Amino acid sequence: MYCVFVCAASVIAAPACTGRPEGIDLIRSNRSRLAEASAGGLGQAEVRADVGQPRRIRDVVRASLPAAPPSRFRFVTNVPADGRLVLAAGIPGRHHDRSAVEFVVNVRNRGRETTVLSHLVDPANREADRRWVPLEADLSEHAGTDVEIVLETRGFDGTGPKDRAFWGNPTITTAADGGAPLVVLYLVDTLRADHLPLYGYARDTAPELSRFAQDAVVFDQAIAPSSWTKPSVASLFTSLLPRDHGCVQFYTPLDPALVTLAERLRDQGYGTGAVVVNQLVLAKNMHFDQGFDHFGAPPSPRRAEQVVDAALRFLDARRGQPTFLYVHTMDAHTPYLPPPPFDRRFEPHPEPERAAAEPSDYVVPHDLARIVGQYDGAIAYGDREFGRFVQGLRQRGLYDRATIVFLSDHGEEFLDHGGWVHGHTLFDELVRVPLVVKYPAGREAGRRVARQVQLLDVLPTILMSQGLAVPGGIAGRALEESFTATGPARPALLETKYREHVAYGARTSETKYVRHLSPSSQEVSYDLRRDPRERRGRAAEASSRALALKLAVEASVSPSAFRHRVRVDGDVEYDLRLRTTGWIEVVGRVGLGSTDRAVVTGDGHVLVLRLRPEPGRPRHAEFLTRPHGVPVWIDGTRGGRRLRPAEVRVAAEGVRARALPFLLPEVEAFEGPFSRPRSAASGVSVWLVPARAGHVDGPLDRQARDQLKALGYLPRR
Repeated sequence: MYCVFVCAASVIAAPACTGRPEGIDLIRSNRSRLAEASAGGLGQAEVRADVGQPRRIRDVVRASLPAAPPSRFRFVTNVPADGRLVLAAGIPGRHHDRSAVEFVVNVRNRGRETTVLSHLVDPANREADRRWVPLEADLSEHAGTDVEIVLETRGFDGTGPKDRAFWGNPTITTAADGGAPLVVLYLVDTLRADHLPLYGYARDTAPELSRFAQDAVVFDQAIAPSSWTKPSVASLFTSLLPRDHGCVQFYTPLDPALVTLAERLRDQGYGTGAVVVNQLVLAKNMHFDQGFDHFGAPPSPRRAEQVVDAALRFLDARRGQPTFLYVHTMDAHTPYLPPPPFDRRFEPHPEPERAAAEPSDYVVPHDLARIVGQYDGAIAYGDREFGRFVQGLRQRGLYDRATIVFLSDHGEEFLDHGGWVHGHTLFDELVRVPLVVKYPAGREAGRRVARQVQLLDVLPTILMSQGLAVPGGIAGRALEESFTATGPARPALLETKYREHVAYGARTSETKYVRHLSPSSQEVSYDLRRDPRERRGRAAEASSRALALKLAVEASVSPSAFRHRVRVDGDVEYDLRLRTTGWIEVVGRVGLGSTDRAVVTGDGHVLVLRLRPEPGRPRHAEFLTRPHGVPVWIDGTRGGRRLRPAEVRVAAEGVRARALPFLLPEVEAFEGPFSRPRSAASGVSVWLVPARAGHVDGPLDRQARDQLKALGYLPRR
């Protein structure tokens, strides 16, 4: 019923003395330290395979040990002088109605076994136990000797399912950490560069960042690849353009086949942790947790204060080990609700019964200043917490040797060009972001770089700062290249697909080209030297630089993450016309007869289908559009007459056309876009299929959708 595996004595012997104290990740070092492992109902192969697997409980993912009671793990290790065992105990939500589980830690030293920790996790009766429960035990009295650390669980209702309980991130930490390297990626969501004094803003919104920048390198023109979170963070994690990572819409996850920055560092022995509050990154099945030993949100409220507290706790649990930490705050995101006194930091102040938290509060022109004041107050609050984080690093003796990258994923619009929030356009208030990099030991402190760089460059910069090889096949380059480079910088390719808004473009320090494909169709270029605020748009052909950008970018935008599948049922001929503002990239002729036709015309913008189904034998066709998310209209005839709106249905909900031509609805606008209509009634059916196998894990769960609606990402209807 249970299994035990024992490593050879030569493997489990304590490691040779390195001359400095070290922390110990018991999961990571299981091959050399794990002498025995058993878990109720698991076979030996299952135990081995399950060690280190990520487990999500609530919004937190941890590397884990299976602990279905009764279970027992025995590690042979040495203990540093001030060693503490830091770990967590967790019971997944589907077992919260069962009886409690006791989690016990014993230490065997010179033949004597001592219990150093015992904790009963009882989610059925304690709300606090319905998540990962942090635990800690003092091991200092066992310092300097080889000991056995035994982790056990005991149940009260017999052997349960193999996912009944888990240990999370068992680690021996030490304050005297011997100079282990530290990398921090600190991202403030929705932060405009030009609302920071570091970049010339008149208001003192970020004094802590300005002080931090004295120890760092400031990049004046850092460009994000997109104007909203998912594609930008995916590019940050992979150093790939949106066209290559494909994470460009709410439903599209980060491709698990890609290698992230966290995975690269973890493979080099770094402990990896993330404290994240943006649901787009946090959501289950989106795969942004790839490579992280610990990934999740702090308890509510999820303000920067709680994020910083959780981030410092993670660092305390990893002392003595190389560590990578990703921090993602979003107080500057809508709704703009800075806590006191920051809600009254900048005038004009909010007025009674006149909210100033989001665009819907804009009624009269004076409201704009009030809303911007609240946004700036949120920046100031987040800046205070960033300063507290930096001070926490100093107090722990970590600051000087740390590589710290401060940045944002995108900015925000305040009617600069007639719009609000983000994701809709590619103006500089959205894609020009702050980027400040502090290298270890004050290297390059005080340098300012005017040359255009990109968020894609962060991954190779971090790897190079740690003396690690920079992989091939990525789009970024180490930021150090910009310190002495001459000649034109490479263009930054831009794109966004945000609900119905689709645009792509390219930017250099001198010129910008943008083409909007939805909801309106327009292309425009800007001379950024003479028109840095992008007020005077020109035709792309008016500038040789803009025309060159146009030609380069048209071939590089990402194809859709989904194919449209069209099916016709009945016994008459259909002539269908599907039109897009982008291009029909690929046509899949699925189950067509010898007389059926599928032809792309109109310079690639129109697909003409002539299909003749038979009773019980429908006809299918698929097509892929480029760029991702462009609108598609459908029209046509059936049996020689005009197709009726009621004869066109979309996906499992059977969404009906109201008129023809019919604009196929946005993928986020309804449930079940990837499921075919339930019935095969006569007419035209359209649904979506993933363009790449495994690229859609299914619709977002209800909790994720509700949180995205609250943040304005999804329609509230």
